[in-house]
Amino acid sequence: MSTKQRALRALLCAAVAVGILLPGTAARAEPSIDEVQAQIDKQYNELEHVIEAYNKASEDLKATQAAMADLNQKMAPLETQLNAARANVASMATTAYKTGGGLANATALLTGNGTGDPVRTFESMDRIAKLQQRDLNAYTDSHKKFQDEQRRLKALEADQSKTQADLAAKRATIEAEIKNLEAKERELEARRQASGQAKPPTNTSKPPPATGSGKGAIAVNFARDQVGKKYVYGAEGPNAYDCSGLTKMAWAAAGITLPHNAAQQYNKIPHVSRANLQIGDLVFSNNLGHVAIYIGGDQVISASNASKPIEVTGINANPIVGFGRPG
Repeated sequence: MSTKQRALRALLCAAVAVGILLPGTAARAEPSIDEVQAQIDKQYNELEHVIEAYNKASEDLKATQAAMADLNQKMAPLETQLNAARANVASMATTAYKTGGGLANATALLTGNGTGDPVRTFESMDRIAKLQQRDLNAYTDSHKKFQDEQRRLKALEADQSKTQADLAAKRATIEAEIKNLEAKERELEARRQASGQAKPPTNTSKPPPATGSGKGAIAVNFARDQVGKKYVYGAEGPNAYDCSGLTKMAWAAAGITLPHNAAQQYNKIPHVSRANLQIGDLVFSNNLGHVAIYIGGDQVISASNASKPIEVTGINANPIVGFGRPG
């Protein structure tokens, strides 16, 4: 073996030894308290998207249930209309028989078993007046509407069942992840106490009330009254809120209806620039996974995650997506 080959072999062996030893040493090094907190915050931000997806599913379910109730209200008059139209057809069949149309034509009219549909059957009968023809058309239209509404109702029922199953799965996922993160928070707090390091503070001091009678001021003052309350996913008060639940109810106090979902709120309301922000405007961040309410002075009231109460934070606490003004 040449000198160069022996030298190369020695270098390779040294590299392998370093490659084996160093990762083991790094793996045994415990992440710092700040690093663990950063990991937990990152996981909470990711979880926020799951929570907002859960909220969206809840909003969709509410819309489905409202549509179901509306359809049920429509069914009763449709059935009345259909029964009346059928009675008219029976009357026309009797008239056709008595005036010479014969039993065959009457049977065809009542059962639809003629050479064509009931409309064509009547069109071939010169004894039926135009008014009677319109009654028959009304029957046909009513019957079609009735069937269409039935199909829509069944489709909505199927969608509702699927939504309920999706909600149950999302809820289980969220609850399991929150328990996992809460356990990590407890471990981290034990490390802080052992090292004498204080937990990062939260600002639960209520800001001064917003002045004026505008809708933005009303929304801000509602949110101000919630500072210090718990964060609970899917909650919209009165004792706990998540981010979009807080902004929804704050603007509900001002007479504006918003969905309980950050992305849906963003898509529903007019957008504004940062330079034109006013109190009460909504600040969307975390890729539309989070929404907070602007109170002025580059500050927002935010329901951030399960590790913190509702608090006052800086507007740049999360990467901003955009701004919106509900009213």
